[in-house]
Amino acid sequence: MTALARAMAEIEGYFRAGTRAARNCNPGNLRSPPKVTLKGQTGIDAGGFAVFPDAATGWAALDHQIDIDVKRGHTLASFLRKYAPASEKDRKSVV
Repeated sequence: MTALARAMAEIEGYFRAGTRAARNCNPGNLRSPPKVTLKGQTGIDAGGFAVFPDAATGWAALDHQIDIDVKRGHTLASFLRKYAPASEKDRKSVV
């Protein structure tokens, strides 16, 4: 896992029992785009967040998404704006 992925998981509450990220085995709280299933995804929760069968699959999905965004030319600043848009700043994703 990359340092960025670990930092994202920490912010999303992945390491705290009972959070959405922990329940969904989704350390980055990745959302599944409409009509797209992320690699290894087994479902989607009521909030639109991807559900993975285990931690290894969730970590792989997060690392894969980071790789995709790097290849798209995102800088750290643009990646963070995409990942945590202003419209979601007041929402709690750890519920």
